[in-house]
Amino acid sequence: MNTILLPTDFSESSMNSVKYGLEIAKALKTDVIIFHANHVPVIAPNTPVGVYDNLIINDEQKQKESLNKMKDRIYSEIGISETEVPVRCIVKLGFAVDEIVNVAEDEKVGLIVIGTQGATGLQKALIGSNAASVIKSSKVPVLSIPFASAFNGIKKIALATDFHHIEDKEVVSPLLEIALLFNAEVLVFNVRKDKAEVPTFEQAAEGLDLEEALKSVIHSFHISENENAIMGIEGFVKGSNADILAMIPRKQSFWANLFSTSYTEEIALDALVPLLILPETKD
Repeated sequence: MNTILLPTDFSESSMNSVKYGLEIAKALKTDVIIFHANHVPVIAPNTPVGVYDNLIINDEQKQKESLNKMKDRIYSEIGISETEVPVRCIVKLGFAVDEIVNVAEDEKVGLIVIGTQGATGLQKALIGSNAASVIKSSKVPVLSIPFASAFNGIKKIALATDFHHIEDKEVVSPLLEIALLFNAEVLVFNVRKDKAEVPTFEQAAEGLDLEEALKSVIHSFHISENENAIMGIEGFVKGSNADILAMIPRKQSFWANLFSTSYTEEIALDALVPLLILPETKD
């Protein structure tokens, strides 16, 4: 996997996600970028250009110093050295979501690990945080970390699927890489209103495709019975004790509705697990 991007706004939530990302980077033996997007400072309209430029430069330098202090503190807390996980600290001027996506593209990042700012429940994790905006815009996988989730290893990864055709099987490569390194089991599951519901030919074929794509890792297939998609997903995650929930969102499918504000339920898990979004190729 390429470099891992760890955005932070210096909040406790983002520091927690940075710690989680560093643990994964250590296992993957990859570099990390700790990133902060700095807002444009508000100044009087008649401020000379030279003064404005100096303010920008000074503010950026202060933010870089803060990033380095935070990095040193976190590395010390979790017992990781820069020899194990090389790190760069980057500060950019602009809106957080835009700059996170831009840096990920410019630096050819393989994974973005971002905090959900204390959002609870699958619904809020999907549509109620900056992480959701990054998920919708990013061309690379995003791992969103709830504030309550501390890294305790990865033993099980639940992969929610609608069994619609996946154009590029490489989409699951990041999941496979993590599963292999942590010797984790991948639990592929589908939510149905009735377990007796017979899968279509296309769904059965996609199941065989996934079987082939996952052959290098321990995996199994399951059905979660529930009339409500979110409740079905959360129920399976809780019942299976999964450490990560992985999803492959697509525009025209059952799962696309999970990103729609038309879902008004806010169903909380006692401890929502990290959410790994594996984007299909975007134009």
